[in-house]
Amino acid sequence: MYFTVYKIINKINNKYYIGKHQTIDLNDGYMGSGKLLKRAIKKYGVENFTKEILFVFDNEQNMNDKEKELVIISEETYNLCEGGKGGFGYINANGLTNTKLGRKNCDELLKQKYGVNNPFQLPHSRKIASE
Repeated sequence: MYFTVYKIINKINNKYYIGKHQTIDLNDGYMGSGKLLKRAIKKYGVENFTKEILFVFDNEQNMNDKEKELVIISEETYNLCEGGKGGFGYINANGLTNTKLGRKNCDELLKQKYGVNNPFQLPHSRKIASE
């Protein structure tokens, strides 16, 4: 099993997404699961995005730690939540039995750090969502 941290870049506007992925095939075609990223891929077409695998680890913890270190929430990114959280391994290891609990944790972090109630209240996410 490979534990990867990757970067997907929009070739049109240079916005990017940092994510993590567990796979047995480094060339499996996975292009992320972020909501803003998916909307951008739908709008611009997958052919206008490139993916670069930044790091490959042999365990999930190192992958989560690196993603947490690299993710920035800003107008230059499609990321909505800080890295290092999410994915089935993280959800199961932390007793988050459903995605609503994971979303609640993300929402609480956003409220504390940015003063918003959910990721779509961030100025850059509203702009992307309305495009």
